[in-house]
Amino acid sequence: PLERQFIQIVLELLAILLVAVGGTLSFLTLKGLKGSEKKLDKIKGFNELLIGSLPLGVIASGENGRIQIVNQPCASMLGVHPDDLLYNRASECLPERLSHYFTEKSFYDKRNTEPFKVDEISFLQRSFEVTCFDLSPSHGERSEGIVLLLRDITEMKRLEEELQRNERLALVGKMAAGVAHELRNPLSSIKGLALVLASKIKDCPEDEKVADTFVAEVERLNRSIGELLDYAR
Repeated sequence: PLERQFIQIVLELLAILLVAVGGTLSFLTLKGLKGSEKKLDKIKGFNELLIGSLPLGVIASGENGRIQIVNQPCASMLGVHPDDLLYNRASECLPERLSHYFTEKSFYDKRNTEPFKVDEISFLQRSFEVTCFDLSPSHGERSEGIVLLLRDITEMKRLEEELQRNERLALVGKMAAGVAHELRNPLSSIKGLALVLASKIKDCPEDEKVADTFVAEVERLNRSIGELLDYAR
């Protein structure tokens, strides 16, 4: 009986020890999990801050085709709230000019050889540069999702058009200056000949009047040419 009681006591002590060890391990595991959760929360917060601070619009879908990430710059470009896009299918909440990127088969089966594609599109009376690429573990594997980067290039396109317009105006001015100089040379000769003619026909008032008219008209043309050169400059 004593041996049995001793064995029972030893077994109970072992059970208590095992429970204590299990409790300690559970406590340490729970503490580690809480520490990991804090780290994950910090990483998640940093990623959200990073994506939200980018000067580009970001839209990303998961493998189920639903939008998982939308940053505020993207929502502002589209004139919507991020919550209006999150967890919806692209075809249900995005303009057709954008939604088709999330349904193109080439971005899922990797038949295309380019790692990404860049397009220029226009909608909402603005111009955008769109960079599209898929998320795949490796070449040939099924895509984990699609990512679009949007850059508003409306102002840049306006400046390009203004620059082209200024270049055309400069070319027109250069041509106008060339034409004006070419006209001035023969007009100077005509004026000189008209003055010579006027000096030789002083005895004939009618002919002298014609010669004076020649000189006056040439001077009027010269003034017009001067104004044209001023505009060209």
